[in-house]
Amino acid sequence: MQKRNLYKKTGIFLMLFLLLTFINPSSAGTGIADINVSVIESDGQITLQWQDPDNSFFARVKITGAGKTVYVEKGVQQAVFADLINGIEYSFRLSIISDTGVILGETVVFGIPRDETPPGPVSNAYGIPGDGCVLLKWNDPVDNDLDRIRIAGPDGVIDVDKGVERLLIDGLDNGTEYRFVIIALDTSGNESEGVEITSIPGTGIRIHLSGPGTVISGQTFSITMDVYTSRTDMYAIQAVLEYDADYFEYLGYDEPENITVVREDDSSEGSVKIFVVGNGVPITGQGIRMVTLKFKAGTAENYTGCFRLERALAGTAPFGEQIPVASNSVNITISRITLPEVSDVIVLPGNAAISLTWIDPPGNEYDRILIIVNGTDSYIVEKGQQSITIPDLINGEVYQFVLKTVDSDGNTSQGITITGIPGILGDVNYDGVINAGDLAIAAYNYMTRAGDPEWEQARHCDVTGENGKPDGIVDILDIIFIAKKMLEQS
Repeated sequence: MQKRNLYKKTGIFLMLFLLLTFINPSSAGTGIADINVSVIESDGQITLQWQDPDNSFFARVKITGAGKTVYVEKGVQQAVFADLINGIEYSFRLSIISDTGVILGETVVFGIPRDETPPGPVSNAYGIPGDGCVLLKWNDPVDNDLDRIRIAGPDGVIDVDKGVERLLIDGLDNGTEYRFVIIALDTSGNESEGVEITSIPGTGIRIHLSGPGTVISGQTFSITMDVYTSRTDMYAIQAVLEYDADYFEYLGYDEPENITVVREDDSSEGSVKIFVVGNGVPITGQGIRMVTLKFKAGTAENYTGCFRLERALAGTAPFGEQIPVASNSVNITISRITLPEVSDVIVLPGNAAISLTWIDPPGNEYDRILIIVNGTDSYIVEKGQQSITIPDLINGEVYQFVLKTVDSDGNTSQGITITGIPGILGDVNYDGVINAGDLAIAAYNYMTRAGDPEWEQARHCDVTGENGKPDGIVDILDIIFIAKKMLEQS
């Protein structure tokens, strides 16, 4: 009996020893609960950033949220979730995974994508003066989450639903100049730049400015002035168009039939003074072309400039009266030149190097490719080369590559971003040798394909294919390749 009890006690102690061995905190890691996870909220996107735990068992982070699961390899320390709905709260579970697949720790964070981009301004805004009133008209900006239009006038602020594109302001004094500012608001409360309109009720004379809403750097465009009036005694008009000379260059004018430009003065920077007369007939009607002014856009990116008329006056005959003329303003945005992007970018890891291949886009808008490495180093590749090898890298480190097309003026495309980890081809665990450990990892990820939830942790095992290059699947060709490399090293 005593001998049996001794065996029993020995078995209990052995079980306790094994339990303590398997749950030893030193092998469980610090856990991500001890790590500060930063949640960066932006328009339709949430970015998670963290610092990897100092733990020898840690291999990758598994993140579940926003309807998908992604794996982030050790060293990346960031994940971006895009195409999210603004205003909706999302939860993300971050799990620390060991190299054997054990979950060492977890935490849950929350984020709400927020639209911080204001809508564009209204366009083609103008006022039609009447007896004691002004009818405001405009075109809504093209914005997916446009909510309303706000008009600030002499009696306060009025909100108009999107799609209405007009508002009658009455109870005004004839002969008095009124100023209105029109602003677009989106569903997040972001406000556009204001578009200013001045109008004088009772005068019945208005000059309407119009022009393109957007131009690209270096583009030539026109601003037109059209007269709206039912009066038949108006024979001359003078007006001063003001603009930002730092971003726009005045080139000249075109005059229509039956109206003559008798004087043009652009000696003052940022303004053009125009004097026009009717050729023996009154300047009357709705939408009568007064003059067309030509401009050239400077080099800028997303700069919006305002063109407005100041001190516009009409002269009548035979009494020679001088009457104020109402007008609108036009906002024109200079946007960056849109260049095409490269496609089908492939990352080929090598020993202390990474080779990139891609397909150049068609067209003659660009003449070379810019490759930026980790935001610091850059390389230039001539159009048509479609490949480059980046040397002097550190095996096992994560590198980010941005490929941009470049034109002769130095303008660049937005760029295609891709990451890669250099290493000996077949050394999938980056320990400097190819051995059974690498073969085991490849076998574990067998038949994992690009697009699968586990692809991020498996893609380093895709080392070859039928054409000798990675083909987006971990298959028998990859396993055979690693096995051959093991034999070559032995």
